[in-house]
Order: sequence, then C-alpha cells, then structure tokens
Amino acid sequence: MLPLVFAFTAPVAFVHAVEARLPAAHMHVVDWWADDLDGDHVLESIAFLCNDDAGVFLVQHGKDLLEAPAEIDGRNSCPEAPATPPAWRVEKSGVISQSVNVHHGSTSNAIAIRDGRLALVRADSSGFDVGRDGNTSEEDHVNYDDLTWSQRIQPPHGRAKQTSGPLVLVTDRVRRASKLIGASTVAATRGASATTLRIHADRALVVRDCNDTPCKTTRVGKGDSELTVAAADGLEITAGRTKLVLHFEQLEGEASYPTAPSQP
Repeated sequence: MLPLVFAFTAPVAFVHAVEARLPAAHMHVVDWWADDLDGDHVLESIAFLCNDDAGVFLVQHGKDLLEAPAEIDGRNSCPEAPATPPAWRVEKSGVISQSVNVHHGSTSNAIAIRDGRLALVRADSSGFDVGRDGNTSEEDHVNYDDLTWSQRIQPPHGRAKQTSGPLVLVTDRVRRASKLIGASTVAATRGASATTLRIHADRALVVRDCNDTPCKTTRVGKGDSELTVAAADGLEITAGRTKLVLHFEQLEGEASYPTAPSQP
C-alpha cells in the first residue's frame, strides 16, 4: 500500500482518521475534499474509500466521524487505487453526490448532514421498460428537504405524463408536517392497520382516498382535524381548483427526516 502523503491543506486529524481506517477495511482512498454539509458555514472533511466489494464515505463533523455506505457492486465498480494520492480540494455543493447504475437506468443520491447525522436529502432516478410498442421511460425525483416529489412518464407514443406534489412521511408520531397549500399542512402517523392524518387547514379541503374500492371522499373544514385512512400509498387533496397528489413514505421505528438548515 502506498503511503498517504496528502496535500498540506488536509486537516491532520482527518488524515490520521482515514489512515487508521484503511488497513482493517482493506480499502483505498479514491477521492477526498471539503464541503459544508450542514449549512453552518464550517467545512466538513470528506473521503470516499472503497475496495472491490464495498465502499464508504467518511465525514469529519466536529469531533464525530460520520459514515455512510457507498454502492459498490457488479454495475458500480470501485475505481482503481491512484498511483499518487488524490489532491485535496474544496467544494461548494453542500452535499455528497453519488450516481448508481441499476438495471435499465440509474439513480443519483445527494447526502448531507441533518441533525448531526448523514441523511439522504435528494434522490433522482431514471429508467425505462421495454414493451411490445417500444420503450417507456420514467424519471422520478424526491426532495426530503422540501418534502416534495415529481414524476415524468414518457410512453412509446404520445405525450409525457408529469405529476408532482407533497411527500408525506408516515412516522411513529407527529415529527414533521408536509405543506399542502397556503398555511395548510398534513402529518401522518402509522397504526397497526391504518394511517392517521393530522390536517391543519386554512381553507376547506376535500380528501379523496382510492387505496380501497370504491374511492372515499371526505370534506375537511378549516382548523385542525384527524382522518383515518387505509395504510396509504397516496391520496388526492383538492382545495378549490387546485388538486394535490400526495405520496406517502413509511419510516420505521423512530426514524425521521429533519428539516433543512435555514439559510441566512
């Protein structure tokens, strides 16, 4: 293994942390850099390490050394160890970006620090299915900072279908609400066989639940209310002429996506 002789700008403590990790993990350093991953205007030190079977991102956040897996498999190989150590650099993207090849497509993930831990803050995917009439392509985007989602489906013939709306996290208790329209919000908590929606409405809303047949329509007045629905994948909420398509994401245990840091 080549000795690690890094640029003098790399923090010495981080150099030692990376050097200590390499022998036991049988990995090598592919890249490393500095970026502000939590919006506090203090740079974190970041390294990408891997071998033929696994990869990891190491992030020095204050006194804590955080870690997130990097995808290494048959479609995503670990780059060979460079002849000379990679140059240290400073980025201003605010996230760790990783592109992953999958069957008939790819995904792109953005990781940042939220509440002192590494979390997925954005996920993009694109792919296609092969049918008798040709290929159908699909693009999906999820933003966990904004709690929004969007999708674009292009059939072999005709116009593409584009849909977007709020992303609702289903958690053990109310942890974070999703914005609907105006000051209206919704939060979802899970039960044994149902999901409870806690809606704060600044105007009259209509909830349409088609998870069971026939669809069920419920009118919600201004103020706070609770509504029990089937273990939902999604719902439609109408406010006047505005229709919102909600997607739900189930989180296990006490998991939650914290809010993004406020910008000055």
